[in-house]
Amino acid sequence: MQYAKKNNIHIPECNIFIDEGISGRKAEKRPAFMSMIKKAKEKPKPFDVILVHKFDRFARSREDSVVYKSLLKKDCNIKVISITEQLEEDKFSIILESMLEAMAEYYSLNLSDEVKKGMKEKARRGEMQTRPPLGYKFVNGKVVVDDDEKEIVQLIYNKFVNDNMGYVNIANTLNNMGYHTKNNGLFQSKSIKYILENPFYVGIVRWNRKNRNGVLKDEEKWIVSNGDHEKIIDDYIYHQAIKKIERMKKTKKINHSNEYSHYLSGLIRCAYCKGSMVYKNNQKRYSYFRCRKSSEGACLQRKMIRVSLIEKMMEDKLVEDFNNVLVITKHKKIYMNNQRKFILGKLNKLDNKYNKIKKAYIEDIDSIEEYKVNKSKLSEERKNLIKELENISSISFDEENSILLHNVFTTNEYPIPIRNKIYSSFIDKIEVDVIKKTIQINYYRND
Repeated sequence: MQYAKKNNIHIPECNIFIDEGISGRKAEKRPAFMSMIKKAKEKPKPFDVILVHKFDRFARSREDSVVYKSLLKKDCNIKVISITEQLEEDKFSIILESMLEAMAEYYSLNLSDEVKKGMKEKARRGEMQTRPPLGYKFVNGKVVVDDDEKEIVQLIYNKFVNDNMGYVNIANTLNNMGYHTKNNGLFQSKSIKYILENPFYVGIVRWNRKNRNGVLKDEEKWIVSNGDHEKIIDDYIYHQAIKKIERMKKTKKINHSNEYSHYLSGLIRCAYCKGSMVYKNNQKRYSYFRCRKSSEGACLQRKMIRVSLIEKMMEDKLVEDFNNVLVITKHKKIYMNNQRKFILGKLNKLDNKYNKIKKAYIEDIDSIEEYKVNKSKLSEERKNLIKELENISSISFDEENSILLHNVFTTNEYPIPIRNKIYSSFIDKIEVDVIKKTIQINYYRND
């Protein structure tokens, strides 16, 4: 601020941008920086210069620095000034500025490498670097057992190994008992599986398993070490759980999934959790839809609904809504026909008026000036009426197409992909209430 006062630069509070606690090298990960760039593009120009402490505070990446400085200079006529690295506007200053930025980027890259190196060393020593899993907590920088959560973890292993319960049943049991995950959410099959596969509970720390996008890396890149925290699961129980998981994986590969495609797949939603409902076919009794989150333990509404019932409700609702459209369209047609007749009648009257003013001029009743004025008025009125008539004529309704669409909606002759594509073209989602046995169709709006 001292530099600004010294150089008579006024800085309103709304033009101060600070990315506090953010050290990302990519500009897109700096919200305040991106807000500043967005504001710089406004018209009229909100400011003439951007003041930074050092050039490396503007952008840690040389690429970002070049892109955004060029944008500010060429498109916005805004200059970036470093208050601690004063440069004159000559060729040498451009080279010097580039050198300063290159040095800053090298420092940033080097710092990033050093941080990663330090994290790897901590992982090799068995130290925890992220938030500990369910069953543990941080106290004075050390990982200690959370006695309340410990009971939940031990219950999960006991149910899985000794009671032979599956992921979903365990999740449902915990949810019904009022337990919550580390994030205070409902347990799901995937969260149960993660806990059962996590070696942290037997004193082992894993690090560097996934990249930034959450994709699993090759095992040789993992860092696995003995941790300095207390075990809460017996080694034998843990390995029994792992063996069971491996057996389940093999069984899953042998048994084909009973989830088949249906023409309503991707459209059906649970009315309670708003999650998608999946189609199941047990091939013995009947087909049904069930909330996907419910099957994972994340939705407390676990009932299924028969496909035949949904199809019947869908057909009835579509026919009802479609017939309403037909009724409305029928009334529109009657109205448009009446309007067309009305306009044609007015055009006919205009023709009669034109003949009358023409006759009045020929018989020397009106002067040439009066004739021109009257003719101009009638021509303008005729032009407007013809425009109205054209607008009405452009609104058409093809009854044959409407019957064809009606048949498409209510026939089983079309292949599943075609029917799904047709429904998806005008339906956003279908909310199903499995308790009340009702559906709500949400159509795409065309406005």
